Amino acid sequence: AQKNALVVSGGDIQVELARLVAQLPRLFTSADLNGLFSSAKIEAVNEALGQTSAAQGASSGSTAAACAPKKAPTMSMVHLYAALAAAKASISEADERRYNKIFEPYRPGGKPAALQRDAPETIPGRRVALA
Repeated sequence: AQKNALVVSGGDIQVELARLVAQLPRLFTSADLNGLFSSAKIEAVNEALGQTSAAQGASSGSTAAACAPKKAPTMSMVHLYAALAAAKASISEADERRYNKIFEPYRPGGKPAALQRDAPETIPGRRVALA
């Protein structure tokens, strides 16, 4: 949150982020989360630029000072929730099933692979032919 200059008004940042995480889709990856923050940053910049454009329209002079934003854009939880509304997980249900099938033998308590299951017992000091 500090890296992304997230501003939370009227609440604890840990609580607000926990609420956000609770609303993430089940198959959301860390890359999806990074994309969510990037989208929220873009929302914050667009909002700041929109306010600058509105201020320019209200003022009659167009100096360089009038073109510059009054303050740096800050990302808030509102921007994150707006980005979350359009976000979707990059992993599909079919991908998850395929990954589970691939990695099942390597998980603790998983079924042994066919080569592991049919291999003869190895005895220390005994030579094995690889033909």
